[in-house]
Amino acid sequence: MASKIERLWQGHGLGSRLLLKPLAPLAWGMRGALAIRHRLTAVRRVERPVISVGNLTVGGNGKTPLVLYLCHRLSAMGLRPVVVSRGYGRRQAGNMLAWSPGDPPADPSIFGDEPTWFTRRNPKVPVVVGADRVAACRWAIDELKAEVLVLDDAFQHIRLARDLDLVAVHAKAGLGNKQLLPAGPLREPPSALGRAHGLIFTYAEPDQQAGDLRRQHALPEQLPAAACKLQPVGFSTGLALKPREFSHIDRLWGLCGIARPDGFVDTTLNAGFKLLGMDTWPDHAPFSMRRFEKVLQRARRAGAEAILTTEKDLIKWPEAVQESISVLALRMELSWLGDGDRIMDDLLARAIAR
Repeated sequence: MASKIERLWQGHGLGSRLLLKPLAPLAWGMRGALAIRHRLTAVRRVERPVISVGNLTVGGNGKTPLVLYLCHRLSAMGLRPVVVSRGYGRRQAGNMLAWSPGDPPADPSIFGDEPTWFTRRNPKVPVVVGADRVAACRWAIDELKAEVLVLDDAFQHIRLARDLDLVAVHAKAGLGNKQLLPAGPLREPPSALGRAHGLIFTYAEPDQQAGDLRRQHALPEQLPAAACKLQPVGFSTGLALKPREFSHIDRLWGLCGIARPDGFVDTTLNAGFKLLGMDTWPDHAPFSMRRFEKVLQRARRAGAEAILTTEKDLIKWPEAVQESISVLALRMELSWLGDGDRIMDDLLARAIAR
């Protein structure tokens, strides 16, 4: 159902417009609510540079790998970054929690799957989760000695002032039909890009340039733009996401719980692997042993040698489950196209200097 709605959002023909037209009043209501919220929200500033990675649309836009890249880059510049996230999907969402290097492994049901993924892929960077981003940032500064704060999925969190607001845009999908939810994929109207400092086109093809993508999707010319691709560089295994080189496996069963499962399939095929079949779970879905047993039965009936999944899904599965059949996750890395790395360094330098 979700994929059908998304195809409607991406359509620009008469048929899509007619099917979505009954939802227009709800979208107008959302626009009004957003305008009131912006007028009534007081903006707070904290004592360290704040960098935000977010988007305008629902669905997977590659924000999480961007946060990982920023932490690597900031650490290489001699700074101490701390990731701040709301920890979507976790239990006891009102509590503020912190994970620091050397702590026991983070539990995704308590911290959320994406913050837990950060702790596995870059265990040298502390992570704070909390619904109140201002309080979480102040905690990171006072208790974790943060020198720069990196916010995940925070473009709509207007209460906290930012020194660098990056907006991730899927290179293929763009902003869809540019309509607000539920008539389109937008969380905010396109005019919200007036708050942004830069556009990052994710999932770009190797021959695509950021400037061309900006014009293709009719996005503001004055915003600096960079394009990147996310490519598999091997497998990850176990809860610690240990890296493992690619090996030839003919009989794989796919399983993922992400916003864009079609992207996972495309990535798998482009990496040279074929899937015997595929199961999809909702984005951020908690692990269910009963649900997994059904997947396992289908995979074994098909003769699968292993289950191929995403790292975000893998960290939620108990070790005992992973021992019942070989479970591998695609290990993705971000690489910049054209002069994207230079543009990013320029944006970071300006943000840190403020």
